[in-house]
This record gives sequence, structure tokens and C-alpha cells, in this order.
Amino acid sequence: MNLKRAGAAFTTATALTLGIATPTTAVYLPRPRINYGSGYWGGPLGAPNETGDPTTADIAIFGDSITSRCRADLTTALTAKGHTVYTWSWSGQNTRGIAAAIRSAEHLPSRVIVEAGTNDLFDPPAARSPITQLAADLTAAGTDWRWVDTYVRRPATATADTRNSGQVNSYIHAAAGESRVVRWADALTAAQNRGRALSYYLQDGVHPWTAAGTGHADGCAFLAAVVAQAVPGAPQ
Repeated sequence: MNLKRAGAAFTTATALTLGIATPTTAVYLPRPRINYGSGYWGGPLGAPNETGDPTTADIAIFGDSITSRCRADLTTALTAKGHTVYTWSWSGQNTRGIAAAIRSAEHLPSRVIVEAGTNDLFDPPAARSPITQLAADLTAAGTDWRWVDTYVRRPATATADTRNSGQVNSYIHAAAGESRVVRWADALTAAQNRGRALSYYLQDGVHPWTAAGTGHADGCAFLAAVVAQAVPGAPQ
């Protein structure tokens, strides 16, 4: 499927008519055939939202609730590198849904950051095809793209979450190639190896803290720094 680079902006109204959601119907991810140990996603999905203008941005971030939560820090960090940023996110959505949004965009900036995979840990094998296909589509379109890998380790399902998010990451790394991966999982692992508790950056084993507080840092600022380090500055 070809990616589009011209035309009207991809709006929330468009997102709600992709065949994934409608304004009046609750949307749930498909229930996997078996429980892979991380449980089942509770749902329903919220509405997609966006910031910025894709017709003037030179870089777009497409993601799930982590992008929704951290968009301000991500935008600030990339703006500091000379980029004009557009963000689109859909909390709770998996890679298949986010990929559908990217393919439906009427205008796609020349640089794209994908932050997807967290919600695939409930059914890791199902993530392989959409990850591989989206990577191939972005490459074929000549897009300069990066993919933020995933890290999930909730206290109640820590062993399964680590295994399942690792499986999703294996697909991301294989499809993206190491030069295109934004190593969020490595950054969190390195912080823990230095003696930081995971809760210092993640509020619930999944989502970064949105601001510093008692006993924890600003996890979104940490994520934004990891992303910005992996993305070249805008051409002068």
C-alpha cells in the first residue's frame, strides 16, 4: 500500500472513519485466542487526537498512550533540534491500528517516528505482520523513519510482560534494522542497572511519569531525550 504525501491534513474525524472506530461506538482490540500471560487488554479505546499541522511539519510522531502522555516533551525536544512537529496518537491502539492511520494520512511529513508495540504484548505473534509491513511501506515511500521499541513490566505480570514485550521488540528490531530503532527498552534497562528503580521513570510499569515528583523523575522528559538523541537535527 502506498503512503500519501499530499492533500488535506489527517484529522481526528478521518481517524474515526478508518474502519477502526466511529464517534459513537466503543472500540476494543480483538481478544487473542490464548492468554500469553499479560492478561487481556481491557479497553475500550479512547478517541485519537493530534497536535500540530502535518502539512507544515517536517517530522511526525504516530503512537499510542505513551505518545499521548508525552507529546509535549517530545515536541519540545525535537523542536530544540530544529524540527517542526506533528503528533497523532490513539491511546490503547496496537500497531495494526496505528499503521492503518499512517497509511490513511493525506499528508505525511518526510520524517516519521513510530511509537507502537506496547499494546501488542497481549498478543505478540499478531504483531509481526503489521510491524514488518509498515516498516516496508515506510522504506518504500522514501521516508526517513525511526521506531521506538517498547518496555512493559507491570508488577503483577512482570515475567510475562518482559517476555512478551521482548518478543514484540524482536519484530521491531528485525524490521527496522538497528540504525532505525530508538532504544527505549535499553535506556530503561541501563537506568535500572545503575540502581534506579523502574518506578523512577514509569508510573505503572508502562507509562512514563509526566512530571517529576516525590521519589520519581519526569519520565516523559527522559523518553523525549532518548528519542531526540536518535533523530538527526533538521537540515539548516
